Amino acid sequence: MELKQYFEILWRRKWVILLTFFVTITTVIVGTNLITPVYQTSAILRIATSASGQLNYSEYTYAERLMNTYAEVATSRPVLDELMVRLKLKELPNITAEVIPNTELIKITVEDEIPQLAANVANTLAEILYSQGNQLYSGSDVNSAEVLGEQVSQVQADLDKWRKEYGKLIVQTPAYPERISTTDQMIQMEQQIYIRLLDQYEQAVLRETLRANMVTVIETAVVPQKPSEPRVALNYALGSVIGLIGGLGLAFLFENLGGTRELNPLGEKSISKKTELKES
Repeated sequence: MELKQYFEILWRRKWVILLTFFVTITTVIVGTNLITPVYQTSAILRIATSASGQLNYSEYTYAERLMNTYAEVATSRPVLDELMVRLKLKELPNITAEVIPNTELIKITVEDEIPQLAANVANTLAEILYSQGNQLYSGSDVNSAEVLGEQVSQVQADLDKWRKEYGKLIVQTPAYPERISTTDQMIQMEQQIYIRLLDQYEQAVLRETLRANMVTVIETAVVPQKPSEPRVALNYALGSVIGLIGGLGLAFLFENLGGTRELNPLGEKSISKKTELKES
């Protein structure tokens, strides 16, 4: 069949195409307007899993587990119960928490028919996770920095005592070389212990600082101005495409049904080409 014949068929069946397109697009418009608008907003948290940013395999595995743990905790029953109590809600909106790939970020997304409520829920949930950061990180109330700090203070006191003893011995008359040598050895030993404990203490303080700031809110949720559902433009575009394709399909279908009569909008009967040939 030549291209001209296709155009002739489409022109003869133009009312089928137009009617199908009109009915489809009208249905889509009415259906879209009947859908209750849903608003979506998100808050983003950072979970600091490493101080240096460089992880070996075991640390990388731990960091991945930690991120997934926080994502699960965000939608766990105890956290959601606390969220409902804080906001005095009887029913929660749709909440999802997902780890953004290749980052230390977790995205908390909330969908609700009330835009202000969606933003409040996302931000309150972020606050709950932030407040529970220390407990989720360590799982213990023991503060290693405080323990090491006490040990450093004790060694410092012992070191000062031996230094004072050494100062007395070197000015004492008559001198006691053996006692001076022994005291000097004790000072050297206490200094080594002090340096080692001080290094451990500084590392513990760094870990405690990281733990205290492990969860940070990178981006708070804002009140959405436009609904995320329904997608009006997309629905209209798909409705137009479907209506046009459906109209073209019906046009060729009716054309292949020989002898079929149809009414155009003016009420006039049109006769297929096969019927005309029979009458002639």
